[in-house]
Amino acid sequence: MRSPSLRLVCVAVVSCLALAVPARASGPSIAGVAVGFARINLADGTVAAYGGRGTKSVTTGANLGGGWIVFFNGSYPKRLTDATVVVQATAEAADQFAVANAIVASAGATQIVVTANAWDAGTSTPVDGYVFITVYAGEPPKQ
Repeated sequence: MRSPSLRLVCVAVVSCLALAVPARASGPSIAGVAVGFARINLADGTVAAYGGRGTKSVTTGANLGGGWIVFFNGSYPKRLTDATVVVQATAEAADQFAVANAIVASAGATQIVVTANAWDAGTSTPVDGYVFITVYAGEPPKQ
């Protein structure tokens, strides 16, 4: 049987550890946690779903070259730049050969801007459906 003082020490240690865990993105996605993700309707640019560690909102705007500009707004690592953001895009379309591409236009402590496009791999024709974008905060390689 454990003594009451041992239980008290265990509770104190667990409480301290719980307080030490950051509530927002404070550094690179070492554990593979996305700082942002969104599901965007390719027909009209509406945001169907979003989330991620640090992301508070997601909005879109039309891209002159086709596709959509996606704005991830929230709290991100202080020294975040477009060179340290890793983005992945997946096309969700009826066309089984649909592919997607995403490019990080800019990134900072409060906003990450991504352009996204989706098309048929065989014909290069834009597709309807959704594009799913995932954003990770990375760090530059050590030289």
